[in-house]
Amino acid sequence: MERLRELRALLKGWEAAFQREHGRRPGKADVAAASEDTKRLYLEYRELKQRTDTSEQRPVAEQVLALWDDKGRAHPCGDLWPTSGGPPSW
Repeated sequence: MERLRELRALLKGWEAAFQREHGRRPGKADVAAASEDTKRLYLEYRELKQRTDTSEQRPVAEQVLALWDDKGRAHPCGDLWPTSGGPPSW
């Protein structure tokens, strides 16, 4: 996570400098035209971010089970099927 924060700070600095110089935020074409070092930073950031996002997600089954309490009643803040009281029986 520390490397992710470090990369984000570096890239935000580059984006701020780009905006000062060009009067607009950089787009994909601007990143593609940037130095090799900057492109490597973006690539590393994207890869780390994807890994972090994926590792922090709960499995779908766990998310679905969290919608009901231990007696099979729909959880008050996760009721996807309010009329049937539970998941559909396919």
